Amino acid sequence: MGYYTQQRDAIKARLESVSGIGKIYSSPQNVTNEANFKSRFVSGGVINTCWISRIGGTDNENGGLGSVDECDIITHTQADDTWEITLLYGFDELAPSETAYQLLADAIQDKFRFVQYLGGDMYEKSKPLQRTVSGLFQFVSGYMCHKAVWRLNVIERIVDTSPE
Repeated sequence: MGYYTQQRDAIKARLESVSGIGKIYSSPQNVTNEANFKSRFVSGGVINTCWISRIGGTDNENGGLGSVDECDIITHTQADDTWEITLLYGFDELAPSETAYQLLADAIQDKFRFVQYLGGDMYEKSKPLQRTVSGLFQFVSGYMCHKAVWRLNVIERIVDTSPE
């Protein structure tokens, strides 16, 4: 159906509109050495990167957006998808980054707080972000960085387009 790509691209576009955000990836990033880490995760001289990943989903024909016809045939289903947004932000003992990180984390959360429609031709809604992780994280080569992880639930109405 393609709604994975539509949702992913809409979430990424919303993240790209957050002031101060660095590099944004459409999928989790695996770095195995310091050079790779710096090229993928450093922006403006500081670790500042974000990625998204769909981590779960269910269909529910009896949900608020699902429906059946008079013959009890499913015509629409409610697809509940859960996305994870991960932010890594620089940690510098010489120039403390706590305030910049917290302001960026708040800006990301604000960007998704009242979203009822992500865009495209999707008939959907999303719930406000839920921050599941916020703190410090030690990464490759001993780099410390701030890390935040949010969960985003997107509820979409999917129509049955199969031929009868």
